[in-house]
Amino acid sequence: MFNIDQTPEFTRTVDCRVPSGDSFETQTFLATFRVIADDDQGIDWTSLEGVKDHLRARIVSFDDLCDAKGKPVAYSEATRETMLALPYVRGGLLRTYTLGITEARAGN
Repeated sequence: MFNIDQTPEFTRTVDCRVPSGDSFETQTFLATFRVIADDDQGIDWTSLEGVKDHLRARIVSFDDLCDAKGKPVAYSEATRETMLALPYVRGGLLRTYTLGITEARAGN
């Protein structure tokens, strides 16, 4: 049986390759996404703001975030915007969302 859910949500670990010295370190956090139907995906891939809008529409929340001192950071729109301003976070979110819907579609 297949349940039709127009706006399914899923949570995945997002891997971010954070620049550090002459290399990088992998840091992770949890993101919950909502799946947007294909007919609602008018994405402007040619602009930074278009990519951010794509992610804003799909992000529900983040978990497992902390500040530079290790203090937990709660999810908010301001936190989301801070994260979206970082190119290595945007890349991780795009990869994670794409893999999440690809794996979901393959399983249906």
